[in-house]
Amino acid sequence: MKIGKKDRIKEGYSKNWQVFDYPMSSRVIGIAFQKLDGRAPEKGSFKNKVCKEIFYIINGKGKLFAKGKEHSLSKEDIYVAEAGTQHYLFGENLEFITITLPNWYPEQCEIIKN
Repeated sequence: MKIGKKDRIKEGYSKNWQVFDYPMSSRVIGIAFQKLDGRAPEKGSFKNKVCKEIFYIINGKGKLFAKGKEHSLSKEDIYVAEAGTQHYLFGENLEFITITLPNWYPEQCEIIKN
């Protein structure tokens, strides 16, 4: 199965954060391409109650903050956020792929105001 660039869905988050979701034929797995030049979310943290997220860094650099720790991110790094992990990101021209297990859906994602 091929999912082309023309098939992806651009999500509107902020001018500094773009998410391009590639529609999958199954709810078992999801994949998105993201560009971040700033903080995501702009305030607070994410908590995916159901989905595990795997981040694969393509370009740029950044930091992911989770479980009270700062994790530096650069090209070809992978970070795995288990379901229930509260986290946020800061990127400088950061381009990355996120794989979610199961496929990400908004109802399971909570924004926690810190």
